[in-house]
Amino acid sequence: MRSKQKSCFQRKGAMIAISFVGLAMILLSCGKAATTNALQRSQPVQSPTLYLLSSQGGLYAVRADGKQLWQAPDGGNVGTIPPDGRHLIVTSQMIYVATDTVRAYSRDGQLRWRNDLPTMAEDSLLVGSTLYIAGGGTITAWDTTTGTLRWQHNNIALVSITALASDGQDLLVGGGNQVTALTLTSGAQTWSMQGDPGETVKELFVEHAIVLLRTDASLTAAQAATGKAIWHRDSQVQAISIDPAGIIYTVFVDVTSDSATSGLRAIRLNTGAQLWAVPFPIDNGEIGSISSMGILWAKSTSLTAWSLDGKQRWQMPYVGKPIENVVSIDAQHLFVLASQDGIITAIDAHQGHPLWQQRVPGGASSNVQVSVQPPLIWVLNKDTGDIGAFTFDGTRRWTLAGPPSLREIVIE
Repeated sequence: MRSKQKSCFQRKGAMIAISFVGLAMILLSCGKAATTNALQRSQPVQSPTLYLLSSQGGLYAVRADGKQLWQAPDGGNVGTIPPDGRHLIVTSQMIYVATDTVRAYSRDGQLRWRNDLPTMAEDSLLVGSTLYIAGGGTITAWDTTTGTLRWQHNNIALVSITALASDGQDLLVGGGNQVTALTLTSGAQTWSMQGDPGETVKELFVEHAIVLLRTDASLTAAQAATGKAIWHRDSQVQAISIDPAGIIYTVFVDVTSDSATSGLRAIRLNTGAQLWAVPFPIDNGEIGSISSMGILWAKSTSLTAWSLDGKQRWQMPYVGKPIENVVSIDAQHLFVLASQDGIITAIDAHQGHPLWQQRVPGGASSNVQVSVQPPLIWVLNKDTGDIGAFTFDGTRRWTLAGPPSLREIVIE
């Protein structure tokens, strides 16, 4: 049964106001934690395991019970890893790290192979037995078993690469306002397309043989095989999700020369046809979540939830510093939010009732990541390196003082 700590919340009429003011003393009794500081090699890997990559390239593994398994040193004179892109990939057997080098480790932390990269990695993608790494306009493809370089492509006219994806035939590389398709096997260019001048690629999605390109100002759908555009919509998308049926759900701001509109929208991937739209005030810097449970949007003064047909389920006032991270736990019907106050809050997704609160390990932070891997909620304070594990009912299992300046985490 989920615990409800009524002392942490304040009811106002038919609505519930979440207030994070003065919670420090209350939350001292909201669960005890065992703290572990030692970073040491331990027993064989147990699932799930938390893998941590520091901003200097150090790699750490932490077991689900909070015990440090092992620590691998950084890969050399790494410097600082870029803030965006994927640099840590974990499979059932191996771990791959892409910084200024590419390194492969077994799941127990043994280095299998290592190679230098021509430039600092900006993003990486694993497709089958090949690891693709992008950086500085160069793409390299590596055999994951032997570490052999399969091919290198140096002719992409991109200063910075911001997105990688694949349709199983081609590697799709996005940067600036351009997307280029390279064959997976040889790196030969298949096609290239450009978006509107001045825009920057933010995300690439491949679904139903269609490439969806999200820039900072538009959405474009194109045929994955040819790059031929299917539809285009000018829209500043703040959040996006595509369901298995090919429906795109977005939280958007549309700006024209005369006016600006914002809200929620559902679109068909294959045609661009709008299924529904709900007007709602959206501002830059806000955050939310779109999942099979619905849509949650966190404003500075309120939290609002909708079902995936656009119908509002609930709204509640919010008091506190900005929400930093929102995740959905569909199986538990929970939204979990982390605020810059250093507070984690779990909310019933369907009714909007706050269920429990806990402290972010390491205290207040504007750089908190919440991840879910049953049976735990994992909370990482990237500023301090502190990690905490919580059950779905809010019980704090443990906290761990990890390395500061964490860059990326994977739970596998």
